[in-house]
Amino acid sequence: MRRGGIRANSITPGHIDTDMFAGLTGGSEQVAAMFRSQVALGRIGNPAEESEAVLFLLSRRSSYVAGQEPVVDGMLLGSVPLAPMPS
Repeated sequence: MRRGGIRANSITPGHIDTDMFAGLTGGSEQVAAMFRSQVALGRIGNPAEESEAVLFLLSRRSSYVAGQEPVVDGMLLGSVPLAPMPS
């Protein structure tokens, strides 16, 4: 069943070097280093890296991708330790 031909996807970004990120760090290299240490790749992403994922989702190459939320975060989420489960 076809439902309007609309595909809905989104991107989950990690720490990205933007004006918002600069405001968050307050220009402090120490704060920026703390954020970098949270990312498995050891660096802050740049907007061009995020836009590549968006461009893929907008392209014909993703014609069968729908309802997805790719995480483009340098493995930030994969680096966060899991909290222990209550017993």
